[in-house]
Amino acid sequence: MKILLILLYILLSYDSIFSETYSDHRKDDLLYWNGGKKTLEFLSRKETTTGKQIFQNGQLRILNRKLINTSYYTQKGGEDREGISRYSGFGRLDLELGLLTNNFFLIVSSKPNYKEEKVYDKEIQKKSIREVIIGTNVEYNNFKFYLQGGEGFQRLDSYGLFFSGYSRFVESSIHYLPFGITMNFFQIARTDDLRKRITGASLSFFENFFIKRNTFTYSSYIEDRILGIPQTILNERRDEEPKGEYRYFFWELETNPIKNFTFELGVFGVKGKRVYSNPFYIGNSPQIATDGRLYYAKLNSNITLADISIGGLYSRKDRSRNDSENNGYSGISTSPRIFGGASSFLLNLESNLIDRGVFSNSSTPEFQNKGIQMVSFEISKKFSESFGMNFFLNRGIVFLGNGYEGIVQGIYKNSYGFFLISYTHARLRSQDISPVLTNTIGVLEKEKAFDRFYLSAVLEF
Repeated sequence: MKILLILLYILLSYDSIFSETYSDHRKDDLLYWNGGKKTLEFLSRKETTTGKQIFQNGQLRILNRKLINTSYYTQKGGEDREGISRYSGFGRLDLELGLLTNNFFLIVSSKPNYKEEKVYDKEIQKKSIREVIIGTNVEYNNFKFYLQGGEGFQRLDSYGLFFSGYSRFVESSIHYLPFGITMNFFQIARTDDLRKRITGASLSFFENFFIKRNTFTYSSYIEDRILGIPQTILNERRDEEPKGEYRYFFWELETNPIKNFTFELGVFGVKGKRVYSNPFYIGNSPQIATDGRLYYAKLNSNITLADISIGGLYSRKDRSRNDSENNGYSGISTSPRIFGGASSFLLNLESNLIDRGVFSNSSTPEFQNKGIQMVSFEISKKFSESFGMNFFLNRGIVFLGNGYEGIVQGIYKNSYGFFLISYTHARLRSQDISPVLTNTIGVLEKEKAFDRFYLSAVLEF
């Protein structure tokens, strides 16, 4: 145990860092086989690690895993100034080694990555992502405990609306098995900017009466102020980074089947502000505040011919007085998988919901989006244990206007991996007025058509 604590201290002290991580995150697109949801059980990385056993000596086992992961999407439509037409694709080789004993584990993974995308200009990224996770797990009577930390993939909610991505993290969890109660504590930080950290805790109840899972999560995010520096002969200009204080919370509920029906509910929120320094301003410093909410609900039914789901997603108007132009919720590091997820044009059109969160690469991360409202009808049909199809009809209101989309997803899977392909056609009508003679004389813009193609595959060998 003393050796474990020393190793954990060294690992977490790397770059001064101070929250379910699981081995199959490379296959997250396979979640669309069951509607895109990942039911979190708050298991340690050891409990989810699989692969080919290449060595065993007493309690020590060494597992090896090799995967090729790739995805690609392209979408077209609209006008050039809207930046809708774009493509993005990546390929990654995943090499993982796991050292496991009864109470200790070390996971090391290297992920050489190639990514190419084009919105307005073509951009190519070549880098290697790593995972190094060390931890311990103990079971005693009716309690199960684990402590783990390092750098790797983390997921904190079912549909990727709050946090789903790579980070430096420390996480601990205590399970009381007889009543299905789990308490989880976490601190996560960006891998390239450790000043951006989120600290939080969650309380979950599993398999209580008709409830399958009931999770409450609360976390805080603090930004330290960095004063700006004006351009001089000796110094380069540096913009001010304001002091920020934000509180995130969410609640997710999932029921067990009741006469072939299940129900899901999620409530997400962020409240806080950024305060800018201004030595010439008398009184309170200028600030940008937010109080955003996002809600989703789904009713699922399993019938003989197919699975049917209906649901809705709503981002509430921001009620803060200091930031009336933004009116929605945005997560920390999001990858939405609800209502078609990566295949959905409407869901991915709201880029602030996905690309400008705290853990994004944006130089000006945001905590809101322009608001999104969706209703969805889904039919899922499994033709065999290996092949299935999903059909979505979504109606939504997004910042470009209101409209609808149809999505067709096909998924093939076997013991070596999976292959997913989808096609989406969307039509949107903007509420904007296009000027004809002057700014005061115009016509309502016509309905526009958009297409999105998405492909994802994983091969394990």
